[in-house]
Amino acid sequence: MVTTTRSVTFGRGQGRDRPVPYRQIAETTRQGIWTVDADGVTTFVNGRAADMVGVPAAELVGRPAARCALFGSPEPAVAAATDVLAGALGHQELHARRADGTDVWLEVATSPLLDDDGAFAGGLATITDVSGRFRGELEVADHETWLRAIVQHAFDVVAAVTPDGIITFVTPAAERLFNRDTARLEGARLFDLIYTDDQERARRTLARAVSEPGRSVPIDLRVVRDDGSFRWVEAVATSLLDEPAVRRVIVHGRDVTGNRLATARLNYVAMHDPLTGLPNDALVRDRLTHALARCARSGGLVAVCFVGLDRFTLVNDIHGHAAGDRILTEVGPRLRACLRAGDTVGRFGGDSYTLVLESVASAAEAYHFAQRVLAEAFATPFDVDGSTHLSASIGIAVGTQGSTVDRLLSNADATMHAAKRKGGGRVEIYEHGLRAAAAARMNLETGLRRAIDEDQFAVAYQPVVSVADGNVVGAEALVRWMHPDHGIISPLTFIPLAEETGLIEPIGALVFERACAQLHHVQLAEPALAFAMSVNVSPVQLGGHRTAEFLHTVERLGVDPTSLVLEITESHLVHQGVMASLVWLRSHGIKVAVDDFGTGYSSLSCLKQLPVDIVKIDRSFVAGLGTGLHDTAIVHAIISMAEALGLTVVAEGVETGQQLETLASLGCSLYQGFLFGPPVIPAVGESLLACLAGAPASGNISRMATASPA
Repeated sequence: MVTTTRSVTFGRGQGRDRPVPYRQIAETTRQGIWTVDADGVTTFVNGRAADMVGVPAAELVGRPAARCALFGSPEPAVAAATDVLAGALGHQELHARRADGTDVWLEVATSPLLDDDGAFAGGLATITDVSGRFRGELEVADHETWLRAIVQHAFDVVAAVTPDGIITFVTPAAERLFNRDTARLEGARLFDLIYTDDQERARRTLARAVSEPGRSVPIDLRVVRDDGSFRWVEAVATSLLDEPAVRRVIVHGRDVTGNRLATARLNYVAMHDPLTGLPNDALVRDRLTHALARCARSGGLVAVCFVGLDRFTLVNDIHGHAAGDRILTEVGPRLRACLRAGDTVGRFGGDSYTLVLESVASAAEAYHFAQRVLAEAFATPFDVDGSTHLSASIGIAVGTQGSTVDRLLSNADATMHAAKRKGGGRVEIYEHGLRAAAAARMNLETGLRRAIDEDQFAVAYQPVVSVADGNVVGAEALVRWMHPDHGIISPLTFIPLAEETGLIEPIGALVFERACAQLHHVQLAEPALAFAMSVNVSPVQLGGHRTAEFLHTVERLGVDPTSLVLEITESHLVHQGVMASLVWLRSHGIKVAVDDFGTGYSSLSCLKQLPVDIVKIDRSFVAGLGTGLHDTAIVHAIISMAEALGLTVVAEGVETGQQLETLASLGCSLYQGFLFGPPVIPAVGESLLACLAGAPASGNISRMATASPA
């Protein structure tokens, strides 16, 4: 290598110039310095460059540069050496390998060296070790690759969604969850993939995540698969909208359907009897606790019935325990068939079952229910070796606000055992006072059945009078029980029991038949008279063939159906089956009146939807007319609404002239009440019209005045 050495003056000193210490400078720099002559032979290598290739500088000087470069990756290393030999001016980065085999990344800048004549004399390479930077970049790239692999192969679903719920990215795990390709998922609306009942909660969760950047908001929901089935997902939404590189809400979801099913199964096992599948002691106690809490809030009673099979040990002794287990399993469905919606039947162990009856009106009602259980659930033999008849004993405890679960269960259990001691096959009630009431109820039912057999019923008629002129325009047929020992018994006493026991059907048929017969006589006597006969009906009398019986009676007696009015209380009218039956009867000309209006559930807003022709204002509102502003306002509202809907209004329970005067001022059409006369029973051979017309002077009035006006 040809070089020209010149004296460079550092400064004046002792009358002579001193040379610049180039070697010292080259050795102290942090960069590698490598020079070659015109033939490519290494002429100088500083210590930093020697360290970069892992070979002492003394071994490199005098060797061709290209050969020295072979320590690294051949192609880029030879290219760099060639640049040096050619005297090119350039800059490049290369990956080389040191003599000990370790990798090194170098940044090489090359430039030519010229002699004093400007001719090419060799080359200079300045080398910088950039391995740290390259390794960092590789680590970042490797880390991103690692993270990408984890995300792409994770079992959990990761999705990126926009604030309005559009999916812009989803991991392959979503294909398994939704049973559809990711290509179909990306671009879809997140909410369209969620079960309908959970969509609103999902919207609220996403909105909350959007409003709270960085915070993770959890939610459990169901997602819908392509086949229509759903899976339970435990998800967390985190807003990264503030991250410039993301600007999405990230949703992590995990399929927890298996866990849900397993948990549900464990809960079921923990709360149900393994033999019968009925609620066990723990679940019965829980439901009884909630029933008592509802009782405390809304009033009413809760009844607990302990049902014990009589002499069940004989079944096991005679037929074996397998047969006994079959009977225990069969008892549950039989008991459940007797229950109302919301009631509970559970197995309390052994041959004992527990019934929790919510919202019973009285202990007598619970007693009657238990009697029905004995009659229905144990009437049919059990299928064990042909037929096995079993009876049961039932003990009842009735709870009110303040009752405890343990006390109720204990009382019912003790009462059931007392029933067994009395021979079984019977019902006993814990409270002694209520036991007497239950016995009275049973006596009443027995007497009611006898009354039907012995025809102890009479039909009284209360006039329906025109408010405008005081003329009688119709009558309401009212049943009376003429008890041979107790005299007249009000319908308020026996009608609820008759409805509960089904005895209302023969009683109702009797009243309707006699009312139609009286109407027929009126129509024969006064064919031009517009006279309407009203008859009260129970929902038990409506439905199926029972509804058709009304029309058959009308046709058989030759009565004009347009003169008949069926009255039903407002609370019963709103039931769908009752409405359908009344609509059918109205299509044949029979009119419908809603009785005791204002005390039920339909209210004025529903009046236009009911299949009625007449509205009868309850006597509780009429009683306050002229004295109570609220009652007057209510009656006025009912009359106005009915008039707007083209309905006739009848006011019940009118007893004073002031009430009648107020009704007239409010525009009421018709009324009933003791002001005109109480319900009367026509004497044998007496005309109904004559009886009603002479009601104030009739001898029947004194007999009927003490009876209920119902």
